[in-house]
Amino acid sequence: MPEMRNRNQYGRASEQAFVRQMRILRKKIGAEPQFFLISIFLIFIIILSYIFGLFNFEINTILLHISIFLLGYSFIFRKSNKQTIKHIIQIRSIKEIVIYVVFGFFALIFYLFLLNLIFGTIGLNDSDRVIEKIEMFTIPVIFAALFLGPISEEIFFREFLTNRIGIIPSSLMFGIAHIAYGSIAQIIGAVGIGIILAYVLKKSGSVLPCILIHFLYNLFVFSLFWWFV
Repeated sequence: MPEMRNRNQYGRASEQAFVRQMRILRKKIGAEPQFFLISIFLIFIIILSYIFGLFNFEINTILLHISIFLLGYSFIFRKSNKQTIKHIIQIRSIKEIVIYVVFGFFALIFYLFLLNLIFGTIGLNDSDRVIEKIEMFTIPVIFAALFLGPISEEIFFREFLTNRIGIIPSSLMFGIAHIAYGSIAQIIGAVGIGIILAYVLKKSGSVLPCILIHFLYNLFVFSLFWWFV
């Protein structure tokens, strides 16, 4: 019995020491440690896959979205997962959410129509490069773009970065994040999309409309691609 009591005391002491270390780490990095470290680990795995020639487009795309989500989630973390999720999906009313989603979605469509018109007029429309990339998308990548992307990118770029560094800097970073498409139009377009979504975030006070708008926009783009290509 004394040995069991000592083991229990040692276990509690170790648990308390671990909790203290997590609190210290949380203060240093300003994020919830376990989610932050998992995110960094996944990014490290992706980098290693490039270095050692083990790159898999489908797997890495999914891992990238998961890592982006966890990174943003670690910085917006409340006292528990329940409170954090409640914060993410907070709504004042369904009617208000619908209004913001409709406004944001059509604002994106109008903005991109105007942008394509301008780029087409001055001869800078290189959206064919985007089409070439989309043609390479497999089912897992399309799934990630439709369902994982809107959640991961809105949590990271809007809920975390916009609230931390502001609308313009976070939108610029959102544009730069689309550099892999090799399209100037895509980068500039993404910057504008970021500004519109950040505006919706600020006005609505919730990232949920941004996630829904992002999903509808991606669905719209893929639908156009499947219809015309």
